[in-house]
Amino acid sequence: MVMNINMIKELRRTLHSIPEPSMKEVKTKRLLMDFLRSHTGLEIVERGAWFYAYYQGQDTEHAIAFRADYDAVVCQDGCARHLCGHDGHSAILVGFALELERIAPRRSVYLIFQPGEETGQGASLCSSLIDECNITEIYGIHNIPGYTQNEVLLLDGTFACASTGMEISIQGSPAHAAYPQQGKNPALLMADLITYMDALVNGEHHGIVLGTVIGIEAGSCSYGMSADRGILRLTLRAEYQEEYDELVGKIRERAEQQAKEQGMTCTIRLIEPFPATINHPLSVHKVRTVARSQGLSITIPKEPFRWSEDFGYYLQKSEGAFFGIGCGEEHAGLHTADYEFDDAIIGTVINIYEGLLDMKDTERDYFLTTDRIGFSEWKKDDIELAELLWGDPDVTRYICASGKFSAAEITARLEKEIDHQAESTCARSFGGRGTQRKQQKRSSIMPFRF
Repeated sequence: MVMNINMIKELRRTLHSIPEPSMKEVKTKRLLMDFLRSHTGLEIVERGAWFYAYYQGQDTEHAIAFRADYDAVVCQDGCARHLCGHDGHSAILVGFALELERIAPRRSVYLIFQPGEETGQGASLCSSLIDECNITEIYGIHNIPGYTQNEVLLLDGTFACASTGMEISIQGSPAHAAYPQQGKNPALLMADLITYMDALVNGEHHGIVLGTVIGIEAGSCSYGMSADRGILRLTLRAEYQEEYDELVGKIRERAEQQAKEQGMTCTIRLIEPFPATINHPLSVHKVRTVARSQGLSITIPKEPFRWSEDFGYYLQKSEGAFFGIGCGEEHAGLHTADYEFDDAIIGTVINIYEGLLDMKDTERDYFLTTDRIGFSEWKKDDIELAELLWGDPDVTRYICASGKFSAAEITARLEKEIDHQAESTCARSFGGRGTQRKQQKRSSIMPFRF
């Protein structure tokens, strides 16, 4: 049971009343730091635009981290408002901080309070702590309207897509509208890029690939002049980092090449880029185990969320998982005028975080390892790991007629693999299961290889 829950809810309401734009969260950061110093004995370390709280446990070699963002959404009227729930995310992490000294975990714990998530700037700044402090795993959450309150949303692999804004500025040369051939008009080039983008996103892909026209500007209101400059604004996103990189690269190359061939100049700017948020399967397994032990409902969304989340920067450097918590099927959507964070999920997340502190890495003997993969023999209690593998249609479509294993078929397959191991040591190479180890770089289309 979470102590001081009412105090944390009051803190959340106070945070809600002082929303600040990304990378300008001066009052918010000060309030959070002062609160933690007043109510905990944790070490508070200020790092310019951000800060972290540190609990030193006996085990400093396997540090674990949790992250909360605290910036607000800037609306079309220019005002900042907490329409994404970052006030609640920060309140949750403060509530967890209050519990740390009471439960006295063995592991060292870092609580990262991050600015600038809405613009993708914050995590790239704060993720340096992963290497500095030998953090071996990290977790974070997002509240998600449209799902049952306190329902845990889990995804192996990509949880949220990579994305970027792309601004393509093209400069041609002016001409009389009656003699457009005497100038360089960028309008047709911009139209070509839109058509090209559409062809790219509608091709064959391993996951979600999307391109959206955000805005087009060309020429002026002078009807006697052919347009001589234009700006095309796009948003590009993809489920897998590799396909995102390919999409961005091809459009950039096309724009620069066509502009050069047509005698125009082209300037391209990427705006608010986000990496894919790709979960580590064994960390997802830990979240799933804790949620089940606490009697929480777990849902696997049909596809990754198409919005982006800069937590992916942390997961490029450490094992970990980002997961969602439902805040009600009828709850107002994120970034809508009627949205406000649901205080009822605060205690649920704190309890999950506490449970993750007690989760230990399964001790396994690996008979073959690479930088990213470890192979070991199956064990009888590996049913949840078996579900990770054979519960994935992207795997089973290659090995069974129906394309998907039932729960009974997964259990039978596990028993069969164990039997094969016992029959012959030669079968180890085929019966072993790959478990992804710490990822320094995610370079495959499928983020979890077996």
